[in-house]
Amino acid sequence: MDLARSAALMAVLTEVMQWAGGLGAIYFTVALVTTLAQAHVGASAGRTGVLVELYERLIPIIVCLAVVASAAALGDAVGQWMTSGVQDAAGAVALWRGLAEIVVQAVLLSVGASLAVGFVSGVLGAQLSVLAGQPGTLAALAARLLLVALTGVLTLLAVRLAGMVIGLI
Repeated sequence: MDLARSAALMAVLTEVMQWAGGLGAIYFTVALVTTLAQAHVGASAGRTGVLVELYERLIPIIVCLAVVASAAALGDAVGQWMTSGVQDAAGAVALWRGLAEIVVQAVLLSVGASLAVGFVSGVLGAQLSVLAGQPGTLAALAARLLLVALTGVLTLLAVRLAGMVIGLI
């Protein structure tokens, strides 16, 4: 029995992915709203370091929401790869290469997004201004926007480079 071609197995996997995606979306949406509400209450109460805490707690939630949102597309892609059938070693290598490329791209994009948010919120400003030797350099909006644009470009280049490296394997 070839499980990769079984329509019943694909239907079960699709149903499980839909339920898991729905439950994950609900959980992470509630976590996002709760985190924002806690930060708002903390800022209203005059607590210091609210943006740093918000940054540290919000980025993983947003990344998880993005993964949950793309889980259906990932499940469809894996389903198409599996239904096309892996008949030889080259097909298996292509399947694993495609999965590795998706995972590497997700990791690189989430790291790039995290850095960009860090630069925008000014959380990383102190570290970079100390390294540059000019305190307060990143307080200017132009410097922050430049860093965000540079981070975005470098993140996209890293994704392309990772895709090329995985393609060479």
